[in-house]
Amino acid sequence: MLTKELLEQLNAYVKQNLRERHPKPPRDGFDIQFEQELYLPRKIVCECRIEFKVLDGRLAKADEETFAEYLLRYMNERGADPVEVYKRAHLNRRFLSKLRTNRKYKPHKHTLLAIAFGLELSLDEAEDLLDRAGYSFSPYDAEDVIAKFFFEQGIHDLFTVNEALDRYGCKILGG
Repeated sequence: MLTKELLEQLNAYVKQNLRERHPKPPRDGFDIQFEQELYLPRKIVCECRIEFKVLDGRLAKADEETFAEYLLRYMNERGADPVEVYKRAHLNRRFLSKLRTNRKYKPHKHTLLAIAFGLELSLDEAEDLLDRAGYSFSPYDAEDVIAKFFFEQGIHDLFTVNEALDRYGCKILGG
């Protein structure tokens, strides 16, 4: 339950940590000379592309475990029952079925946040989980700032988290 004291702490945290997006400057006001200074000789650009291809190939071979496999292994290593996790994350059985049957399944960030709360992760563990799926917490997203607050506080009750998200006009986590 979102108490008055917790709400006050959350409001202060959001006020301090939520960043405002600044609009991009209009294109017609862009300095042409600056654009020309960014030009790189063709040879340098080609060499960089070759290096990235080599690096991408090495990374692909080194990391053959898919995210779905990683997540199932991670739950197993933590001794977490996947059924209990998806229930605490307010997800349905289809999520677990997708995770087990589709090797290449990668949940949306919103779903991963719910899973992180279901697994009762610390902030560092939640950041690592998001990172492995290619996501991160953004200081420009109220949902992320609020979720980060609850991870820092060690509060994993999704009803409380969702109540706070709803108060800020954000989409609630889980199904």
